[in-house]
Amino acid sequence: MTRRRLFQYIEQLESTDDYVLSDLQPDPLIASWVDAESDAVAAYEMRALDRDPASYAIYRAYADQADAAQDALAATTGRLIA
Repeated sequence: MTRRRLFQYIEQLESTDDYVLSDLQPDPLIASWVDAESDAVAAYEMRALDRDPASYAIYRAYADQADAAQDALAATTGRLIA
């Protein structure tokens, strides 16, 4: 994933009220966590290549989103996913 593509993802999220899950999980909370975690991993990989403040900020935003998705999942199921 390129840095430009990450910025495009962020712009798309800000411009729409819909959030489409790409994972085929039947449980939307699990699908949300899987999507958020994969976004965070991709952003981390870009951060490792770019090493600039913007890519770090993008990585942290995606990592925070993944943490929030995991917290929501844990709150409803009583279990953590590692």
